[in-house]
Amino acid sequence: MLNPEIQSVDLNSQFTVNLWMDFSAEPIVGGGIVLEYDQSQVAFQDFNWDSAFAYDPALSEWNGDTLGQIVVRFGSFAGLTGPSIVGAFDFNSLFVESASMLALVPDELAYAFSPIDFNQPLPNVTLNSATVNIVPSAVPLPAAVWLFLSSLGMLGLLQRRKSWQRNHQTMGSVSI
Repeated sequence: MLNPEIQSVDLNSQFTVNLWMDFSAEPIVGGGIVLEYDQSQVAFQDFNWDSAFAYDPALSEWNGDTLGQIVVRFGSFAGLTGPSIVGAFDFNSLFVESASMLALVPDELAYAFSPIDFNQPLPNVTLNSATVNIVPSAVPLPAAVWLFLSSLGMLGLLQRRKSWQRNHQTMGSVSI
């Protein structure tokens, strides 16, 4: 499962999606998933294993960014049980305002989910997708705009002062 399932992020910002699995009903020895995404909307940065996830590094790996796919394989001969965050995918949103879908699919060809008891059938695996809404960030009015407006006001005041001085000089030069 991907968590959060829906999130909104700013254009050109970093965001994280957690890979969460629950092995409570059917403990497994290992499994694998493929995360598919649209490279025109998001850029993959890194995958980090969760420190609390009881996997065997010798049986686990991830390959990053192959044409919009990230493969994560994990395992432990002691068995994987209970709910756990497997790891976190780090992405950057690109300069495209859109809704991007991140989809999990089983990596059955290379590393199917295997039960602890190999005499048992393969476990049922439910995988979800996540939607990332990439939205433009609210841009505050920059200081340059305030500076520009105040300079226009100052120019207006100077123009008014010059106009006042001209009117008074003309009146002062009139002789009776």
